Amino acid sequence: MALRLSVDPGSSATGLAYWDEKGTLETLSTIYPVGDDFEQRLDNLISQFNTILTSETAISCVSIENTIRYQPRTKNESLKKLNLAIGALLAVASVNGIPTILIQKNTMTKADAGLVTKMIMKRSPHAKLLSNSQHAKDAVLIGYLANFDKQVQNG
Repeated sequence: MALRLSVDPGSSATGLAYWDEKGTLETLSTIYPVGDDFEQRLDNLISQFNTILTSETAISCVSIENTIRYQPRTKNESLKKLNLAIGALLAVASVNGIPTILIQKNTMTKADAGLVTKMIMKRSPHAKLLSNSQHAKDAVLIGYLANFDKQVQNG
């Protein structure tokens, strides 16, 4: 059975939430890229994400938080790095032929987002095993907004 993967991207930590085809949250994890500078961390993020997408666990779809903003003269270095990380994750999914959905997380208030995430995590049969990383919890919300908590309809 293939899993759907929702992603909260980042250059220092990237949260992942895995969903089965019935809409059950299976597990959470966080990628912490290593490297002495941003370029090395980005290369490591690409490598780790590629390993996940090409592992024995089949991934049928990926949803990634979309925070990309076109600001050619921005002085905000962290925004530039985040945009590069999102682009890299999109490229890895594309190269591996995995359909990808970009999701805007700011469609609900932080309070509502927190409640939704808590409810989904409590509903999971694996709740006690789920990571407490905020990045992974944010990936749960990305999956919810992508309707990964719903059963896949065939046909």
